[in-house]
Amino acid sequence: MTLKLQYFQRKSTQTTLWKRCFMNQDFIASPIRNFYILLTEKPKTIMAVKEILLLGNPILRRRCKTVRDVRANDVEATIADLRETLADFRARSGFGRGIAAPQIGIAQQIIYINFEYTGALINPRITKRSRTKFRLWDDCFSFPDILVFLERNMAIEVAFLDELGTKRTLKARGGLAELLQHEIDHLNGVLAIDRAIDSKHIILRKEYERRSQMASVTM
Repeated sequence: MTLKLQYFQRKSTQTTLWKRCFMNQDFIASPIRNFYILLTEKPKTIMAVKEILLLGNPILRRRCKTVRDVRANDVEATIADLRETLADFRARSGFGRGIAAPQIGIAQQIIYINFEYTGALINPRITKRSRTKFRLWDDCFSFPDILVFLERNMAIEVAFLDELGTKRTLKARGGLAELLQHEIDHLNGVLAIDRAIDSKHIILRKEYERRSQMASVTM
């Protein structure tokens, strides 16, 4: 007990000395202070806009790994990259609601959305699906010139971890439900074209816009 007490007293004294030294004016400008900061400061996450992988890249077909440590530096970096890449795509293209980690070359179970809910969903899992379904034309960052007519559940519930590692549940309906199903599919190597009702319901965006324009003129 005496040895332990002496150890903690000595450790406490050393910590106090460091604090006094750290606040000293002569120490503030010294190289030793800078070295101390490097040892104790948590590395800052560097954000970057990443290249989005396109249809045909084998990474898009991988089943992503479960995230074990939400607060790990690489996980925080991935979330930051997803946020920045999504914002950049929206700024350039005028649309975009969500993105999945494999789309920037990282096979981890992380998606980031900015539509009705904003933030990262880590290890997301659909726990409930409505019997009611609806059909829509869907597109994807990984094949932006293609539209796919497919079917999704009208409402779902998703269990996930947020960026702090807190267990969360998100109830979604309509557009948000469709978006979450799309992004979670990415984590399992499934793309929207795999969900097409049939091969006749895959179309180039320009052809879709041409048909839509003709239809509006006819009306």
